[in-house]
This record gives sequence, structure tokens and C-alpha cells, in this order.
Amino acid sequence: MVYAKEALALVLSLAVVTSLAGCNLINQKSGTTGVHAMTQGQLDRLIRRYGSDVHGSADFLKLVYDNVPMLCISDVGHDRMRIIAPVRETSKLAPGQMAVLMEANFDRALDARYAIRDGIVFAAFIHPLSPLTDAEVVAALREVASLTRTFGTTYSSGDLVFGGGGELGSGRPPGRPN
Repeated sequence: MVYAKEALALVLSLAVVTSLAGCNLINQKSGTTGVHAMTQGQLDRLIRRYGSDVHGSADFLKLVYDNVPMLCISDVGHDRMRIIAPVRETSKLAPGQMAVLMEANFDRALDARYAIRDGIVFAAFIHPLSPLTDAEVVAALREVASLTRTFGTTYSSGDLVFGGGGELGSGRPPGRPN
């Protein structure tokens, strides 16, 4: 019961931080801070600059980044974008591997995450389009490639590990002893 209270307190504090961050994004999008909004055309140019073997239209690009095949899908009308790479069929996951993916999403995957769609595990970066910076797009490509390459080993999108502790798949809450 004590753990449930701690978890609730954490969720509530995260909600406050998220709410405050959302207010900041709204102010930025209003133009008061002079932040330049990412456009579909700018995203297309970045993908073509950093990716290889790029094919498709601005809203649906097939590419290869660091030897990992990916898709970049964007929707201006909904101000959303995603960069995804197929990792493995869910039917081929080892027993317990789904739990390991969820744990990795908590502390080893940063802005890119593991996701499932139509029986396929994907490495995915999903974000509003307009607030993206050029550097965030490049980092997204790097993180999606890393999640794809490290599947089955460290399940990591980069060098940083947030919180966590303990071995992946241990089933222990972060920071909790056996």
C-alpha cells in the first residue's frame, strides 16, 4: 500500500510538471518567444539530408539511417509526426520479452520507444510536428536506430539510463531492492 501512495504522488507531481511544460509550449507556439515552427517541408529536407536511400513524398518517407530501414510519417493537419522502424514480429518474442520492452520504455528508451502495431514491434519516435527542432529530428533518427540495433541486448536508445537500476526483466519497481 505504501508503494501505491508513492506511485500516486509521483504521478500527480508529473502531471503538474507536464501541465506547466504544456503552458510553456503554448506560449512558444503563440510566437511570443520567437521559436520557429517545424514544417513538413523542413522535416522532408532534414530526412533527405541525414537519411540515405530516401523515397516517397513529404508526408510519407522511406529511408535508411545508420543501416536501419525506417519510415517518417507526418500529418500537418494534426500537427503530428513519427519516425518508426520495424524490429520484430510479436509472435517471435521470447517469453517475458514484452515485459522487458515495457521496462526498457521506462528507463532505457528516451524519446523513442518500443511500440506494437499489427503484430510488429517497432522502435518509434512520436511527436507534435511544429515544436520540433532540427536537432530533435536528428536525435530521433539516432534513437530509433539505436532501439532497433539494441533489441535483445540493452534495449537502449542511447547512453543515458533514467532511474532504473537492476537487471531488465527483474519485475522490480525502479529503485526497489529484491
